[in-house]
Amino acid sequence: MGDVAVAVVQPLVPHYRVPFFEALARREGIRLTVVADTHPLGSLTGIASSSVFPIEHAPHRSLGPFFLQRGTSSSARDPRFDVVVFNWSSRYPGLPRAVRRAARSGKGVVLWGHGFGITRPGLGHLVRDRLVRWADVCLLYGPTARESLIRRGLPADKLLVAPNAVDQEPIREATAHWTASDRLVRFRESVGVARRPVMLYLSRLESDKRPELVLEALALLRGRDPEPMAVFIGGGGQQHILRKRAASLGLEASVRFLGPEYDEMRIAPWALNSRCVVHPGKLGLTIFHAFGYGLPVVTGRDPRRQAPEVEALCDDGNGLLYEDGSVDDLAAQVGRLLADDDLHRRLSKGARDTVRGSGGRTLEAMVEGFVAGVRLAAERARARR
Repeated sequence: MGDVAVAVVQPLVPHYRVPFFEALARREGIRLTVVADTHPLGSLTGIASSSVFPIEHAPHRSLGPFFLQRGTSSSARDPRFDVVVFNWSSRYPGLPRAVRRAARSGKGVVLWGHGFGITRPGLGHLVRDRLVRWADVCLLYGPTARESLIRRGLPADKLLVAPNAVDQEPIREATAHWTASDRLVRFRESVGVARRPVMLYLSRLESDKRPELVLEALALLRGRDPEPMAVFIGGGGQQHILRKRAASLGLEASVRFLGPEYDEMRIAPWALNSRCVVHPGKLGLTIFHAFGYGLPVVTGRDPRRQAPEVEALCDDGNGLLYEDGSVDDLAAQVGRLLADDDLHRRLSKGARDTVRGSGGRTLEAMVEGFVAGVRLAAERARARR
């Protein structure tokens, strides 16, 4: 097979996706273009350009519960592309028409996403399942979603997995830098955390992620010796509310809000001085970021409230699950990790093992799965002509 010209339509290109698109663009036989909004979308920010792959601006707008993006329809009819990868979501009313148009014009059609909805799963099933009939390939973030869709009767030969992952190389480099000599000791002294155990929150500060429960749990853990503290890395609409809540709980001396940060060299000293990542709500890719630093993750056990990445968490293997919404149970699970060194060491090893090796959640595995899906879609499009 010769080169395949691929358009990947996305709302924007967030920083965590850049290594994936760069690796994809460098694959022999793949000519990649990303079609995305180059402006911030609320608290979400992305990049506007790259020296490795082209980004074409396509405004992304909200219309009530739905999204409109010009790039969805324009990519479907653009003669430059052999394959179009659409964002697989029922919230794009123009997506069914774009999928059919791309297929009729001889393009390979790929749908890429969770494969299920979180906010309105029942209605979303009807739309997403119908789209599968017109697509050549559906790329899923993980195997659990694939198995669920097959049980629902969708065709297994269309359902492939490109396991969602983050680039671990910057994490490895930052870890090597900060663990050399006595850098971490000097860092602890410079920021005044001394020997206090740190609960790290590493994500956007948005309501669906329930960051306020970290503060509530910290309040229950107050009085331990040494007394724990919580560090929040991330921006978002809840930051002002969380600051006020921390003050009302009397936690000002035990909480740090560091804002958004994308440089692993600046994230690493906090992560390496933390005992765990606490993420009470919808988890997402934070799990693999945490695992790269060997940090066990504490999150909710209700899969209906989670993104598909939570399937990588093994309760008591690389993290701990708590009863959703129960601050008492959240504090209890975090307290176990703070108090039990053997448990922490075992879960920390499990966390690192999850994102390493041939069977791990790695960027390489994600790229391999994506390329396989694109090539299969191109083959099926040629067979239709």
